[in-house]
Amino acid sequence: MISDESLKLLLGIHVGFLAPPVIKHFKDHYLKHRGNYDEAEKKALINFVNFKKEKLSLKPAPKEIVVSLYNTMKLVAEEILFLNKEKYDETTKNLFTNEVERAWVINVKKSVADEMHGDMLWIEKTRDACVIDGANPSASDLLLFENKAKHYLRAFDPDSLPKQEK
Repeated sequence: MISDESLKLLLGIHVGFLAPPVIKHFKDHYLKHRGNYDEAEKKALINFVNFKKEKLSLKPAPKEIVVSLYNTMKLVAEEILFLNKEKYDETTKNLFTNEVERAWVINVKKSVADEMHGDMLWIEKTRDACVIDGANPSASDLLLFENKAKHYLRAFDPDSLPKQEK
């Protein structure tokens, strides 16, 4: 695992003005409550930093980008559900899709459109193809994956998160 000092430096480099608001919120909360933070927030930050580092590398690995962004979305959704005292069973079919959609309803306060549901299933399928089947996404699929994931991450509203007791 990454040390707190290393993560602090990496957050300063990779989580800036253009980062999704919920990631900036997690960063601020993490830096403010060092040693007394939520582990899911830290993991989401680490995955987002890994995504940004991979994007900046000379030869970015598509699988790393997919996995890092997927994990970031999953952990953000899990944190939103946790803060609202909800949790899905790990054996739930399409767990990622269910968690993100439920977090969306709770946090963004909008219903899940058919397009979003299709996007979540596609994101989950793309990640599974990379991790389970070892497939490398095409350049166009990778760009589409990034755009969809970042679009939904940006929509999560840190002001709608319940206040944490820490």
